Amino acid sequence: MINQTVLKQAAEAANIADSYISAWGDEAKVEQESILHLLASLGYNIDSDEALLASAEKKAKRDVLAPVFVLRDGQPNEIALNIGASIRESDFNWSIQTEQGETISGLVTGNIARDERQEGGALVVSLPSDLPWGYHQLSIERKRRKTPYTAGLIVTPQTCFKQPAMEQGKKMWGPSIQLYTLKSSHNWGMGDFGDLKQLVAEIASRGGDFVGLNPIHSLFPANPEAASPYSPSSRRWLNILYIDVSSVPEFALSAKAQQIVGSGEFQQRLQSARDAHWVNYSEVAALKLSVLPLLFQEFKIRHLDTDSERAQQFLKFVDQGGESLLHQAAFDALHAQLHQQDSTIWGWPVFPEEYRQFSNQAVQQFIAQQRNQVHLYMYLQWIADCQVHEAQVLAESKGMSLGLYRDLAVGVADSGAETWADEGNLVQDVSIGAPPDILGPLGQNWGLPPLNPETLQATGYDAYIKLLRANMQHCGALRIDHVLGLLRLWWIPKG
Repeated sequence: MINQTVLKQAAEAANIADSYISAWGDEAKVEQESILHLLASLGYNIDSDEALLASAEKKAKRDVLAPVFVLRDGQPNEIALNIGASIRESDFNWSIQTEQGETISGLVTGNIARDERQEGGALVVSLPSDLPWGYHQLSIERKRRKTPYTAGLIVTPQTCFKQPAMEQGKKMWGPSIQLYTLKSSHNWGMGDFGDLKQLVAEIASRGGDFVGLNPIHSLFPANPEAASPYSPSSRRWLNILYIDVSSVPEFALSAKAQQIVGSGEFQQRLQSARDAHWVNYSEVAALKLSVLPLLFQEFKIRHLDTDSERAQQFLKFVDQGGESLLHQAAFDALHAQLHQQDSTIWGWPVFPEEYRQFSNQAVQQFIAQQRNQVHLYMYLQWIADCQVHEAQVLAESKGMSLGLYRDLAVGVADSGAETWADEGNLVQDVSIGAPPDILGPLGQNWGLPPLNPETLQATGYDAYIKLLRANMQHCGALRIDHVLGLLRLWWIPKG
């Protein structure tokens, strides 16, 4: 049993609250077992009091520079140098390589905001007050030291970006929709990006400024009934079932695809899917995934094999997508193959053991052997991205102030591509949720592993920056679901 004082000390160091105010206004204590589990999930040794204290002290040990500093307009541009009281500040100078390509440099001497070293604190150094916004690199050089100390330096405005029309006080209106619920004579059983463009044009013609969307993140095409927009496979990629198949350029070029879609049987299935009261996700997926691979084959023959301009656009998309796109495409291709063999395979936790991590040798062999299938899913992500882009371009051309406003889900499913390929950005033996309240007296467990706050800081918030950048594509505004989660989250030990 861990001593209560030791546990409280370690929990405070890890920013884990040991109590909270319940929905009924009472102070509720967090069980010791839960706190220990959360500490262990963050890398603390909970075997004994001594081990827990030692790991807390190790984590509290400060490097000369923190991994990243965040400076905000209107606040002092200060950084902390964690050096001993006897070390001379004249031994140090600093330089900043800005995102804009400029180099700014100066001496530590003469720029000291305050010296807190005698009290166990840091030497606090002032930087120029007019640093540009952006993601910069800070270097601190010390005499007789070969390599500089380095840190990320993020300089931000006081508030988030606002569209000019909002800054000017314009009152805006528009619908907030669940895209999959849109019905039309054009779609294949659920609302798609073609329907979205049609709706954008209609709202714009009536003077509307935006169309709000549910999260359109990638889900599980091999397991289409896992359809919750708020439990995505990855938040960086798109749900390929929203693709408007007939408007893909390769559809008009593929005689085989047109023959299949034009057949009486296929048309009957399409009509049944459109007429269904509830979205039949399995049927929608079956219909679309019986045709989309034919379009990729057409794309390969007409574009990849001839190195056309359209092929270059695709290859640029793949290059920019990098490892993250490979993770998504490889996961979807592998999941499709395994699900075809066993329809109970709902996600990577029930993959055969050798396929349960992206880094496994068996997965790399699969990618090498099934390159065409992996490229298919890259192509589908590209098509989806192009169609969302077209919807936003249409909105802007029609004079909408915002156009699309997208929705960023609070987390990712614990069975999808992002967790499958994760290398430490997520805490996978924890889920986020909500405490008990009047409507949900047992509380809520959402099955979404949280981002690791220690890893986030150590990597300069890289994963979160990339996440926001991906979701800020092709829209005029972004809603962040459960935005309070940026300040605090309700963590639940898995199981």
